[in-house]
Amino acid sequence: MAAGLVFPSLMLVGFIYLFSDVIRNAGSVTLPPIARGTIALFWLFGVFLATQRVVSARPRIDAEPLMLTTISPRTAAGGLVLAETLRVLAYLALPVVVLTGSVVYLFGSLLSVLILPLTAVLFGLSAVLIGMVLGYAVALVIATSPFVAKHKTVLGGIAVLVAMGGYLLMTLPQFGGFGQESLAVLPVGWFVDIAVIGTPVQGSMVRAAVAVGGSLLIAIVGIALIEYEATRFWFTDPVSGYEDAQSESGPLDTEPNGTRTALADAIAPAGVPAGISQPTRRVAQWSLLRTRRDPRRLNFLLLPVVMVGSGVINVGLQATSSWTVFAPAAAVLLPWMAGATFAMNPFGDEGTVLPVTLLSIPGSAYVRGLMLPGVLFGAPLVVLVTGAAALVRGFQLPVVLGLVGIGILATSVAVTSAPGCGALVPPLQCDKHRPES
Repeated sequence: MAAGLVFPSLMLVGFIYLFSDVIRNAGSVTLPPIARGTIALFWLFGVFLATQRVVSARPRIDAEPLMLTTISPRTAAGGLVLAETLRVLAYLALPVVVLTGSVVYLFGSLLSVLILPLTAVLFGLSAVLIGMVLGYAVALVIATSPFVAKHKTVLGGIAVLVAMGGYLLMTLPQFGGFGQESLAVLPVGWFVDIAVIGTPVQGSMVRAAVAVGGSLLIAIVGIALIEYEATRFWFTDPVSGYEDAQSESGPLDTEPNGTRTALADAIAPAGVPAGISQPTRRVAQWSLLRTRRDPRRLNFLLLPVVMVGSGVINVGLQATSSWTVFAPAAAVLLPWMAGATFAMNPFGDEGTVLPVTLLSIPGSAYVRGLMLPGVLFGAPLVVLVTGAAALVRGFQLPVVLGLVGIGILATSVAVTSAPGCGALVPPLQCDKHRPES
């Protein structure tokens, strides 16, 4: 939150203070398409986060049997909508306050004291409602479709990669051929036309009216759809996707002693070499299984990559061609992902069995187990992608070897430091102990 909200807000304050005279003397300007496109991109990204949160984190309410037998489903669904909306507005509060104060300071527009918060409410409410409608629709499909239920982790991972990839392409038009201004035609980007009312920036009153009317329509239809979908989901017995599977339908994975292990079967076709000590191997298998079952973890990895990586790549593109920067970026970003994928929240992942784990496994074996998946799967991926990207771009062999060496060194640092960093984050650890997790 500090990196995403506080620092940018402080930077905005500093920018306004330094360039206030220049901004005031600029006179009246027309709202550019890229402003509408940027707001539309943020709105779509907010819808994606709200959708994934409903699907994976909060598809059901706490104490569900008690709640659904004492209050109506409409009340429960309405409470969830209100909670999610207030959560989003809490994130938007500081930037909106700073922006409102800046506009009043620059232009003396007292109307903005009402307009900007209203815009933020409409923006957040519409994104939350659409996200929850899509989220409960996806949750209902998972609960009723055996195929989707069986492959939900893979499908969820693909959805995350597509969403993050689309966001990255929008912020890097050099790769995709289209930028954020291409989204200016979407009505969800027209919230900025509401926000500039009362300022020297000239927006479109027609677009502003459409944004307001569309938000009210979304509120009416969205709440009704959420109630309908949530009620069906809560009162539907979910399928697992394995109802028709036979207990002996395939070959069994075995340990050296000939006994079957459920962990080895669950993470197949990935595997951990049998020559590794059993405590370390078990921790590594659990880490692989948790990662496979929880696509939400990709958000925590890809968000920094998309936000920071797009800026770094943009800087590189100023001095070179589009794809030349890919190999150096892979040598830096992929090792970070290899280290953090399996060890970003080790204590929190254990949940209520953490005391048992710490008492039954030596600390050194536990740490080595957290590092092992990054070494087994992350290091080869870093070498393959970095080396292939460098060769495709025609780098000389010493440069290729140097980039691969940097990737290996960065991977070793990331894999060994990630467990320590993950163990020092109490909020993530506490979040895993919540009932809904």
